[in-house]
Amino acid sequence: MKLLFWILAAIGPSVAASEWTKPEQQALAPGALGQRLSDPQQSPQPSTGVINFWATWCAPCVKELPDLLALEQSLGSAGSLWLVNVGESVEQIERFAADNPAIQWRRDQITVGVGFAEMRALALRGLPSTFLIRDGQLIARADGVRNWADPGEQAWIKAQLTAPR
Repeated sequence: MKLLFWILAAIGPSVAASEWTKPEQQALAPGALGQRLSDPQQSPQPSTGVINFWATWCAPCVKELPDLLALEQSLGSAGSLWLVNVGESVEQIERFAADNPAIQWRRDQITVGVGFAEMRALALRGLPSTFLIRDGQLIARADGVRNWADPGEQAWIKAQLTAPR
């Protein structure tokens, strides 16, 4: 059993650092990303930016949140960040926010109301999962943790979001 633990620990980082892939072309149906935490009557209609699917119980998701917020800062006007929570209530997310004041997100970038059925419909394999979207079209996806604070990663993402069609 110990040997299996060490093997998994050794290959874990390479598995977690998945590469960007071209997503299956599916439309983001109205409400597919849930409702905004700041305004439950409004569903986000992202045009260009980064969409990250996460949950408070997902340790890798929580670990990468500060770096995702740093990524958004680096993008400037090139795109926005949407944090799509999967399977949790508003109360759970607000309790998480109160317990983690160092994570400085905006309420308008958090969405709720997405469940595991929607994950399947969007072909998400697990959490965290991230989509890049440009002009309303999915252009790339990554499954697993990424180093969002890495300047090279940030530059590549910005280039993808601002590339001519």
